[in-house]
Amino acid sequence: MKIVDHDKRREEMAEAAARVVAADGFEALTTRRLAKELGCSLGVLSHYFPNKEEIVLAAFQWANQCIARRISHAAKGPLTLDQFKPLLLQVLPLNKQTDLEWRVRAHLNTYALSHARLMKKHREELRSGYQLTAELLRDLQASGHIRNDIDPDETAGTVVDLMTGLAMNLLVLPLAERKQRVAFIDHYWEALRSERSTAAQAV
Repeated sequence: MKIVDHDKRREEMAEAAARVVAADGFEALTTRRLAKELGCSLGVLSHYFPNKEEIVLAAFQWANQCIARRISHAAKGPLTLDQFKPLLLQVLPLNKQTDLEWRVRAHLNTYALSHARLMKKHREELRSGYQLTAELLRDLQASGHIRNDIDPDETAGTVVDLMTGLAMNLLVLPLAERKQRVAFIDHYWEALRSERSTAAQAV
């Protein structure tokens, strides 16, 4: 008898839902369309997601978890300012995978405005983003890579808000044109660099 990994199956369904939303918009995400994409019956789908709101929430969480996993993996071990910039660039929609993730977020952010449960989840994810970024900045500050006169919490808010707004704007551009639009970030990171880090870089 075949053993089904229900967590893996649920994630596969969430990813399929995300791909439908990214490709054709929220209106295209129906239980019938999703069941067809997955090659399963509506009954099987309802076993995992009893209603459309649960499917929407799962798709939103899938996109957020993809980004969170990428940052967590890249942030393992000692971090320098020179590693911090490419780490955050991995979040932006600069390739097909991250483009998909941000298209899902763009569609579902609008949907969340009129759905309290999804809005609550969105707020939680945003707070987590602020907290994770602040922790990374504190580590950089403690190791002497960024200036001591900045507030990690305030800077984290600026970084997350900047990256979120930038990501949404990048979605309207062809993929080939996006990298040149993020070149200005170099100046922002350099403004954070400590004198000690600058001296070490010059050696």
